[in-house]
Amino acid sequence: MSEGTVQPYGERAFLVGLDGGATGTAALVGDLEGHILGWGTAGPANYHTVGREASSRAVGEAVRQALRSARVSPEQVRLLLVGVAGLDHPRQDGQAYQEILEATGLGIPFQVVGDVVIAWAGATLVLPGLGVIAGTGCSAYGMNRRGETWKAGGWDYLLADEGSAYWIGLEGLRAAMRAYDGRGEPTALLAAMVRHYRLADPLDMVQVAYSGHFHKAEVAAFAQEVTRSAGEGDPVARQIVVRAAEEVARMVVAVIRKLQMEEERFPLGLSGGVFRSGDLFLSRFMEVVRQVAPQAQIGPARYPPVVGALLYGLHLLGRLTPEVREAVAANTAGLLELLRWKGAAL
Repeated sequence: MSEGTVQPYGERAFLVGLDGGATGTAALVGDLEGHILGWGTAGPANYHTVGREASSRAVGEAVRQALRSARVSPEQVRLLLVGVAGLDHPRQDGQAYQEILEATGLGIPFQVVGDVVIAWAGATLVLPGLGVIAGTGCSAYGMNRRGETWKAGGWDYLLADEGSAYWIGLEGLRAAMRAYDGRGEPTALLAAMVRHYRLADPLDMVQVAYSGHFHKAEVAAFAQEVTRSAGEGDPVARQIVVRAAEEVARMVVAVIRKLQMEEERFPLGLSGGVFRSGDLFLSRFMEVVRQVAPQAQIGPARYPPVVGALLYGLHLLGRLTPEVREAVAANTAGLLELLRWKGAAL
C-alpha cells in the first residue's frame, strides 16, 4: 500500500516529531490530542558529519517508517518538527536543512530547530525551565515565565562546546601527549590512549590525528577513557572532568542569569551521555549551578528529545493544552520502553 493511500483515521490531522542527531535519527507520529501512534529510526542526520545526501536519506527513512507504523499518509500530517544537532548558523544551516528536507520528497510542511530546543521541550513540556545537552557537543536553552528564551553554547567545537565529550576527549589526548614528552604530569591517560586507538607507540597518535579520518566522533569517543580514569583516581583525568562540569554549568548559569531566574524554582533537565559519566562530573555541575539558582530542580530530562520534538510541534500548532500534555505522558512510557528494547537512538 502506498504512503498516499493509507487513510484509517479519516479526517484526523497528525504531526511528526524528529530528532536528527549525530549518532542516529528517531521520529514519532502523533495526533493533535497527544496520542503517539507510530515510530521510526534511521542513521545520523547531522549533515556536517554525514553529508547532505545521507542526512536527507536518514530523515526520509525515519519519517516514512514512523508513518507506516502509524498507518498515516504524508497528506494527513500538518507539521514535521525537526530538531537537529549542528544547527549552529541559523541562516546557512537553515537553508541547508530546508534543501535536505525538500530532497526527502515527503511533501510535508516542516520547521527546523536546534537539538537543544527539543531537549528543553522534553525536559520541561514547553513550560518555564531549562534544558542542557552534554554529548558530543554542548549547549543550554531556557524559557522564563515571561516567555523569554535564551541559548548559551552550541557554537560547535571551534568556538564553544567546552565540557562536551569532544572537549573532554581532546583535553585527555593533549594531557596524554604532554605526559609522553615531559611537559605534563604522568597520567593513566597515556596508556589509555595507546590502548583505545590501538597504537604500537604513543607517537603513532600524531599520524592518526592528522590522517584526515580523525573527526569529532573519534575524539569524543576518548571521553569515556578520561571519565573511566577519573573514576579510578587519576589526578589529571579528575581535573579534566571537574573542569568539564564547571564549563557546562557556566552555560546553564549564563541562561539562568539572562532570563533572571536565579530566585525561581524551575526544572533543569539533563540530556546527553556526559551526564551519565559518573558522580564526579554530576556533583560538581550541580554544585556550581546551585550556587546561583539554589531552587533549580536538577535531574534527567523527563522525556528524550524526540518526544520534545512532538511536544514543541504541538506547541507551534497551538494545541499543547494541559490535557494534551497528560495524554502525551500517558502514551509515552510504554513506547519508550519498547524503543529502548529495540535499540532506538533516543
